[in-house]
Amino acid sequence: MHNGYVYQLTNVSNSSIEPGTAANSWNLKNTIDYQPFNYYANGDYTIYNGNVYVVVNQNNANYNVVPGSVPNAWNNISGYIWNNYNTYVINDIVLYNSTIYRAIAVNTNIVPGSPGSESYWQINNT
Repeated sequence: MHNGYVYQLTNVSNSSIEPGTAANSWNLKNTIDYQPFNYYANGDYTIYNGNVYVVVNQNNANYNVVPGSVPNAWNNISGYIWNNYNTYVINDIVLYNSTIYRAIAVNTNIVPGSPGSESYWQINNT
């Protein structure tokens, strides 16, 4: 407990750092809202700017990397709209330019329907 908030130690080497002031030391608990100093693991969820995100690559998602700012870190799972920073796996469904596509290969930042995207996306007619 620090300043009325509950924190959990995430790195014993940084235990002397004041909670809530530096990355890779203490995680603020009891909130789903994104915390820039928290350390997030693969599969962790957070809310940022009204959208729900999940960590898909913890190596890219930490140390003040806000959700939606870099590819292959956080996936926006608030809907089916295609996002250039999401990592898609086979059978993921997205909406792009009023067309529904299904991923046929793992990809990040491959625009559905663009030249060369045929190896990654297929128009979903079902």
